[in-house]
Amino acid sequence: MAKLYWSERRPKTLGMHAWKAGFAAGAFFLLLLSRFLYGLRTAIPAVCGAVGMQSTTFFITNLAGAIVWSALIGLGGYFGGHVVALLLEDIRRHEWTVALLLFLGGLGAILWKSHGNDLRRAFSVLFDPERLALQSLSLMVRAKGLFARIASGS
Repeated sequence: MAKLYWSERRPKTLGMHAWKAGFAAGAFFLLLLSRFLYGLRTAIPAVCGAVGMQSTTFFITNLAGAIVWSALIGLGGYFGGHVVALLLEDIRRHEWTVALLLFLGGLGAILWKSHGNDLRRAFSVLFDPERLALQSLSLMVRAKGLFARIASGS
């Protein structure tokens, strides 16, 4: 096998040999799972070829990955269809719950759309600890002043 230009010239800086050895060790499992890794489905077989994976190993591993993928997707669709059928059979018991959830979700969306900036400002206090502490302290000071006025009778 021909050596790569960069690995011959600077093997210590790039570490190409270590990278190739590491990938070659895990190439079997990565190729087996490559069908489930969106976006890398086309790149992983090319890298397997670049690191020198045997064609028979590639074929068997790719076939095993295809069988696992098709079995999981097929069984997921089959059982998912049965779950949906069971839910639709028993929908009468849950139709008011679903209607209430849809109503509340729609109401929440309308409120968020019409008062989104105010709601964001109100909820941002919950996620900023410093601001939450200052807000709490301010409320306590105001409450203390209110209680003092009530106690003094003014």
